[in-house]
Amino acid sequence: MKLYKYQTVNKNSISCLINKFVWFSSPNDFNDPYDTPIIDNDFLRSINFNNEKIYCLSAKNDSFLMWSHYCASHRGFCIEFTDYTDQEISELKQKGIFPKDAPNDKLTTVRNAKPVQYKSTEAINKHVEGFPVNEEHFRKYFEDYKQRGKEQELIDLIHGSSFIKHLDWSYEEEYRIINISKNIVHPPGKITGVYFGVKMSSLDKRSVGMVLNPDLKGDCNLYQMYREKGTYTLRTREFNHQTDLEGVDIVY
Repeated sequence: MKLYKYQTVNKNSISCLINKFVWFSSPNDFNDPYDTPIIDNDFLRSINFNNEKIYCLSAKNDSFLMWSHYCASHRGFCIEFTDYTDQEISELKQKGIFPKDAPNDKLTTVRNAKPVQYKSTEAINKHVEGFPVNEEHFRKYFEDYKQRGKEQELIDLIHGSSFIKHLDWSYEEEYRIINISKNIVHPPGKITGVYFGVKMSSLDKRSVGMVLNPDLKGDCNLYQMYREKGTYTLRTREFNHQTDLEGVDIVY
C-alpha cells in the first residue's frame, strides 16, 4: 500500500527528511475550521482533541488542486510512503522506534491509515446531533449506551468524527493516522519516492535530492511532475538531474 504527503519546501519539511520523522498535527490547527465535526463542541474537543494528533495523507499524487493548495502552487514536492513489511516493523521494534509490545495493527503506519468519509451537510449534522455538550450530559449519554452494552459504540462514534469531512473535500481522497500525545513520530512507511512539482525551483530540487541521496540505492526514486502538452493532465516521469536542474551551475 502506498500513500502520499504533499509538502511545501521549508525548514520543517527538510528537517523531517533529514531526521526521519513526520509531524502529527492537532485538529485545532487544521486550515478548515469545520474539519472534524465535533471541533465546535467545547466539551468533546477538550476530552478528545487535546491529546489527539493526526497525520493526513492522500491516495493519489496527481491532484491539481492539492499540488496548488498544499505545495505552494506546484513549487513543493510530494512524498510517497510505502508500508513496512512485518519483518521491517519487527526490526524497528527491536531498535525501539516502535513500542515492542504494541500489536502491528495499532502502530502509526500506512497499513493502519483510515480513509476519510465524505458526507453532505445534512449527514454531518445528523452525526453530531445530540452529542453531549458538558460532563453531566456526557455521563448520562455514556450510561445510556453502557446499559445497552454499547459503550464502545459511543466511543467509536466520537472518535470517528476525526475521519469525517464535507463532500467538498472528496477530491483529496484523504487517509488519516491517529496518534495520542506525540507530535513527532517515525515516518509511517518507507520513503520510496519523491515527486518534484512542476514549478519547483532547481535549487529546491537539488536540496531535496541531496538530502535523500544516501537513502536512494534503489529504494527511493525521484520523479518530476510535468504538464503534458495539448492535454489537461499532470504526468510523472523519472527525474533527470542533467535536464531538471536547469540553471544550477553546480554538480548534483
